[in-house]
Amino acid sequence: MTETNPDTLNGRYTGAIGAFFWLNFRLGLLTLITLGLYRFWARTRVRRYMWSATSPGGDPFEYTGTGLEKLLGFLVAMVVLAVVLGIMQLLLFYAGMSVFSGYANEAELQVQIAIAQLSLLVLYPLILFARYRARRYIMARTRWRGLRFGMESEAFGYMWRGLAHGLLSALTLGILVPRQTYYLTKFMVDRTWYGDHQLRVGGRWQMLYPAMKHILFGVVLIVAGFAVIAAGAAAETPAVMVAGGAAIAVGYVWLIVGFIFYKVRTFELMADATGLGETVTFRAGPRTRTVVKHIFLGGLLASVILGLAGAAYTTMLAGVGFNSLDANGLPNFGPSEIAVLVIGGLLLLALWGALSKALIIQPIVSHVVTNTWVATPMGLAAVRQREADEMVDADGFADALDVGGAI
Repeated sequence: MTETNPDTLNGRYTGAIGAFFWLNFRLGLLTLITLGLYRFWARTRVRRYMWSATSPGGDPFEYTGTGLEKLLGFLVAMVVLAVVLGIMQLLLFYAGMSVFSGYANEAELQVQIAIAQLSLLVLYPLILFARYRARRYIMARTRWRGLRFGMESEAFGYMWRGLAHGLLSALTLGILVPRQTYYLTKFMVDRTWYGDHQLRVGGRWQMLYPAMKHILFGVVLIVAGFAVIAAGAAAETPAVMVAGGAAIAVGYVWLIVGFIFYKVRTFELMADATGLGETVTFRAGPRTRTVVKHIFLGGLLASVILGLAGAAYTTMLAGVGFNSLDANGLPNFGPSEIAVLVIGGLLLLALWGALSKALIIQPIVSHVVTNTWVATPMGLAAVRQREADEMVDADGFADALDVGGAI
């Protein structure tokens, strides 16, 4: 719940569902028509809309990025990725394990499959690198009250820390995931600036453990369900096996909600532990049940609308002769019919993208923004302008690897 203290700067989001829907529908169509080329400008326009709709204390954010620099950044990233993946393939080839070569027997096939899967691990460090670079680019192109945000150039540092923390979390079967979340978030936040003031995260990583309670409960339900099924199979008792299956189903749903709870709760805890300079502090209070409601109801409503649109489109096609078949029983479509099918498919794809953003993403953003506030804003008066950060690759690596692809 948002605080009402007059001395705080309360979050405010003024985006409208209708306006955001039509914006994304138009941009989605242009992106599909241009075979994806327009997406750089589309994301820029979406960010400008959402930034301008977010106004802590009544002062909106400003996004200054451009579609052209995103396109150029994407091209730079693709060249780098092509070189990296090319070198990897050459090393595998000289090791006699080219994933594109043939195989003489089943054993060689299994080895090639394993090598192909192992080679995918090469992308994980690049994803971590891209995640940091994307955030740094967004910060560099964001202003509030005329003052720039910025981040230090530490993408490689984030990448190596992400690999180390990820390995620790895997080796401990997820027990150290809160440690990973805390230190990777802290690494990013501690290197973020607003004007000439630096953000800092306090607290301890152990404070995130309570956020995992629903994940753990979901895992326990799933494991218990499999154990019950095994016991029921051994005793040849179908009712017991059904009960085990029900426990697995409930545990799976609980696990999904648990992951959402973990994300929401850790955001709240990390925001409460963050400060700007010596005096500015923040608070947050988003609710998991509200986020889940927007995901479920928004997704349901979007699916229903898309289903009705698809049914209407199919009925229209049947009404104008699209149900005719040739002598072989295949659809009898000419060039004009194929064009209509393609256009209709593009419209439905654009409709789904716009519905999901307007009915799911924007309500969640609105809830988080309106339940986040600057608790002690007096120190903001001392913040001064900082120099602009120049980034040749923009967030091209994130775009190429589809990291944070929606916004």
